Amino acid sequence: MSIRTVLTVAIAGAALAACGHDGLRASLPASGLGLFFNDQGADVALAYGRAGSDDVGLMLQCRKGAGTVTVSDVLRQAPAPQLVLSSGGGRSVLSATVQPGQSAEPRIVEADAAVDAPALQGLRRSGRIEVAYGEVRYSVRASAEEKAGVDRFFSACQTA
Repeated sequence: MSIRTVLTVAIAGAALAACGHDGLRASLPASGLGLFFNDQGADVALAYGRAGSDDVGLMLQCRKGAGTVTVSDVLRQAPAPQLVLSSGGGRSVLSATVQPGQSAEPRIVEADAAVDAPALQGLRRSGRIEVAYGEVRYSVRASAEEKAGVDRFFSACQTA
């Protein structure tokens, strides 16, 4: 199964929650949300959502050692020509595309960034990131336990 297929399946459940005007947090209870690291062999992912479910918002993915991160989210507002990430004083404006979902599944806004992009390095240092596109705006904050997963993700994505 390709990484894009995995992503589409992983965030399909978020379509039910995508009506919120303030991202995933507006439609899901704050408790139970977290930032989760997943090692998928040749690929790694960092997902913001509910553990053990398909309710996922922000997703960061990379092929180990590639130096490039794919940033994606369920499209809550069209169009989304730019995905803006901010963290730790760094800001990254990324050209985004909209990927179709499978059948009734949601569309996905997606952009690629270098692993050393200012906002991504801010996330690595602080465990916090703000996401914006169109009128959609929300922030993600890793707990102390989740911060280790954030660092593992970025370490795996860096070029060898």
